[in-house]
Amino acid sequence: MRRSDGALWASMFVLAGLLIVTLARSGPGLGATARADVVSSVDKYTVLTFDTGTDDAVAVLDSSGEELFIYQIRKNDRLEFAGRQNLRDLFSAARMGGAGGRGR
Repeated sequence: MRRSDGALWASMFVLAGLLIVTLARSGPGLGATARADVVSSVDKYTVLTFDTGTDDAVAVLDSSGEELFIYQIRKNDRLEFAGRQNLRDLFSAARMGGAGGRGR
């Protein structure tokens, strides 16, 4: 198993645990809509849910690895890995003006 695979599995377990805790706190009705104000933090992980317009999504911030993992919730019954972004690269690109590389 590669190190990146281990990090992905670890983030999945943390995400699943945080989702269970968040759902338990939200009360009855598992069909509740995800809101951007649903944020949970445990140790080095922060989880945020938000609406993408077509589906809900979950962002997991790993502060020790400086990575952002995005998962999409499909039809309220399936969680799909959508991507990973290194935060250092993300902020460097933002400072350079995005993908076009237009520096300030």
